[in-house]
Amino acid sequence: MERSDQRAAAGAALSVVIPTLNAAAGLPTTLACLNQRAAGDLALEVIVSDGGSRDDTRALAAGGPPRLRRGAAPGAPAPARRP
Repeated sequence: MERSDQRAAAGAALSVVIPTLNAAAGLPTTLACLNQRAAGDLALEVIVSDGGSRDDTRALAAGGPPRLRRGAAPGAPAPARRP
């Protein structure tokens, strides 16, 4: 079995998390590169984690296939976490 056939049979998937803060200038290029690298038999999940950007980062991420996660505003305390 060829390698690409093995990936398809195994349901190969790749998740990429992109942490951002005011990244509107570079985010479109990053997302375009990831889309070009995705093989036809590879399920690609892109999650953009925004830390409270004040530029167009959220709008750029929300306008495409990546899933957008919003974080706390810059300078705000982090949310409580369970140990």
